Amino acid sequence: MNNKNKKRTLILALIPLLATAYSFTFTAEVANKKSLITFKPTNIQADTFNASQFKGKVVFLSFWASWSKISRSENKDISKAYTAFSNNSKVVFVSISLDTDLNSWKTAITEDDLTWKNQYCDFNKWNSQSVKSYGVKVLPSNFLINEKGEIIARNLKDADIQAKIQAAL
Repeated sequence: MNNKNKKRTLILALIPLLATAYSFTFTAEVANKKSLITFKPTNIQADTFNASQFKGKVVFLSFWASWSKISRSENKDISKAYTAFSNNSKVVFVSISLDTDLNSWKTAITEDDLTWKNQYCDFNKWNSQSVKSYGVKVLPSNFLINEKGEIIARNLKDADIQAKIQAAL
């Protein structure tokens, strides 16, 4: 193996390690949060988010944006999970968009089949109070919050979303 290939192999090996280190830093920030945090974005029906309305519920909280291709892709898995739990009154889905344009946000909600009512956006992108409160650094990000309001999981993917929600009930 020549030096060029060795360097390339080393760099490729370091990428997952650096991503893991970043993930642990993010986890530490979230671990310090003990409960569902109240913040003031407006939802699509012009209601303000109030954490107390979700007391005693399992909450799947997702951060996304219409301009994030990865978010849009993961919205499909979240939509499937919502469909699986849509008849369970103990489970609530909340989505917070980092969009800055109302029409882009609404269009993405429709295109991605995000049919739950708790769709919020304050149009402040990364300066949003909710983004800062949860320490969101990348999109998409999500949190699973138990009936006590405690964050019990984060950044769930695919079938893990449904499995972890079921386990939290």
